[in-house]
Amino acid sequence: MSYNFDESDPMTDYFHTNFYLTLGIGSYRQPYRMELPKITGKDSPEVFRYPEGPAHKAMRQALGKARFGFIESRKHIGEMILGEDFYGSQGEHYFWPKEYSSAKTAQKRIGKLEAAGMHCELTGCNGGYIRLLGYTPETESSLERERQEYATAYRKWVSEHGISPNTGTVHQNIFKSNQTDTIMTNREIIRKLKRRGYSRVDIDTDSRAAKTFYTYRGGLHINGTEDLSFHIVPPQDSLGLGRFAICATRNGESSQLGTDHAPFFFGRLLAFLKGERKENEIIDGICTDRKTE
Repeated sequence: MSYNFDESDPMTDYFHTNFYLTLGIGSYRQPYRMELPKITGKDSPEVFRYPEGPAHKAMRQALGKARFGFIESRKHIGEMILGEDFYGSQGEHYFWPKEYSSAKTAQKRIGKLEAAGMHCELTGCNGGYIRLLGYTPETESSLERERQEYATAYRKWVSEHGISPNTGTVHQNIFKSNQTDTIMTNREIIRKLKRRGYSRVDIDTDSRAAKTFYTYRGGLHINGTEDLSFHIVPPQDSLGLGRFAICATRNGESSQLGTDHAPFFFGRLLAFLKGERKENEIIDGICTDRKTE
């Protein structure tokens, strides 16, 4: 690169160079990814593979590169809006909602989403954002059934290979979580909890008192009432049972529903916090389903 020269003197505000060189890896739509060399032969780690379920596949194809997530907006607080992920030059992550200036264009997208089992609506009269209202009962059932089948297959695979669920294995989860996972952080959730009168407790002193929460190893555990709690755990601690869980007790019998689908979990959590869904309504749904115990 001898053809380039730089005789600049920033101290005197003098810049004289042939050209400036800027290198960028990745793009604002796709960040760079570092991959370690693959290990082959007898030392290669065991890999768990499982096919993607039809309901998940239909949803992934309908969403494309987009997903539903929360946005920083007072008007749309607690609502899941269709958008895409973007990345800054310093590794910053942003979730930008897709804004439609034409209702006709938005309705075409809504039609594809609803064909995959997602109820949606447009936020404006002649354009705006696309808001997720929920899944159809059939789609919600299929998603949960496929997730449960995956969890069962994973536990069986772990048992057959004699491998700890947390160590000594590589997960190649072809059964991908659908693109509606949220980027809502624990800090954002905690702010909402405090605004609703919840108080933080220590894990060692937690007595499951109503309107309390605690954090542990990157997870967040919320006691809505003595009989209803919500839990968020890191992926590595989910043991294939789902990153999100709702625990309920009815007539002295406890049940748990685990899921990887953020809208299913956050829809119930936020509705409970805002008083739109009652404790007994959620408990009855969990104890009746009893998907994961």
